[in-house]
Amino acid sequence: MAWRVLIAEDEFLIAFDLEGVFQDAEVEVVGPVRTVADALALPLNTFDAAVLDLELEDGSVSPFALKLWEAGIRFVFATGYGRDRLPRELESVPCLEKSYA
Repeated sequence: MAWRVLIAEDEFLIAFDLEGVFQDAEVEVVGPVRTVADALALPLNTFDAAVLDLELEDGSVSPFALKLWEAGIRFVFATGYGRDRLPRELESVPCLEKSYA
């Protein structure tokens, strides 16, 4: 079974590039989703891990990240804002700073 990774990213080109990286690695991509509302609407059993932009079109991804944390689903943040914008409860979650290679 292939890994399934959710991409939560509101910038089209970044999402497109990230999707290509995962597809090249033969990882199934779920999404990308552009809003927190769309992310929250996804059943948690449709992906194994996630890459979350800290700020989506409709606000902070924190509510969704906390839901993943509580469910034990692995995720990383990908943000141009830096680690200081991470929610206190999730400071231990890995953070990739944009732009990343």
